[in-house]
Amino acid sequence: VSQSRYNKALQSIIHESKREPESFCLDMVAVKLARIFNSPNHLDNYLDAICYLAEAAALMKMKEVE
Repeated sequence: VSQSRYNKALQSIIHESKREPESFCLDMVAVKLARIFNSPNHLDNYLDAICYLAEAAALMKMKEVE
């Protein structure tokens, strides 16, 4: 599976008709997962994915407070 096909498949799962700020973070998670798929020994991609997920969670938490 090519990185491009894998990335598109992940993004199609994530996307909604209305884009919310956290969806951009999830796009980056999809990119990082595709990179992990192709380079599993590159640890920075794992850390980046975790950070993007944390940012998405923070944005969701902010919505709860509003």
